Amino acid sequence: TYYAKFGFGGSVNLKATADDMFYAADGSSISRNDININDEVPLMRVSMILGAGTEYSMGGNTSLVGGITFNNGFTNILKGNDSLSNRKKNARANYLEVTLGILF
Repeated sequence: TYYAKFGFGGSVNLKATADDMFYAADGSSISRNDININDEVPLMRVSMILGAGTEYSMGGNTSLVGGITFNNGFTNILKGNDSLSNRKKNARANYLEVTLGILF
């Protein structure tokens, strides 16, 4: 059996933290961990989901499943302007997902 999927996804940011490492010209460095960056990322993310796969019956109620899905982010996941160039920050989160499993 083959399948295809198409749809829209949404996610909500519950918490955003970052780890930063700063390097000075003299070779020294400063490390900061678990920095709260909730003000730098939006609350929502919206995406389009496209995927396809197959399901192979192994007998009885057991089947082997495999598929691939592309999640294409529509919304910018950064807020504000860059501190050096003062340009608007812009990034989209896209990913490719591979699914392998056994259903029983």
